[in-house]
Amino acid sequence: MKVTTTHLEHGIGLVTVEGSFIDEGSAQMVDDAVAKITAGDRPHVIIDLDKVTFLSSKAIGELVRAHVTTMRKGGKLVVCGLNERVYTMLTVTKLNMVLHTARALEDAKKGFA
Repeated sequence: MKVTTTHLEHGIGLVTVEGSFIDEGSAQMVDDAVAKITAGDRPHVIIDLDKVTFLSSKAIGELVRAHVTTMRKGGKLVVCGLNERVYTMLTVTKLNMVLHTARALEDAKKGFA
């Protein structure tokens, strides 16, 4: 799995995840990226899962942790790039009612306007 961070406009940090998001190591990579972004002046985070091929229960737990981290910093988390399988997992677990989601990165950015 590969995780990259990018700083966007308006105090938004972007975490892009690629590959299978399945284990403790993967979750820690995302947790570190979110912590790095929210440690500064960027409390808002977008996690882009467009290139994620598989999402485990550990990964879902990490999305919840990222949501809590951003909220504690006074920010907002938006998860975008959800393929049908990932969106279904969020729906079945009812996390689509907790997490802010967007189909595409551009839609996620609009959620902060």
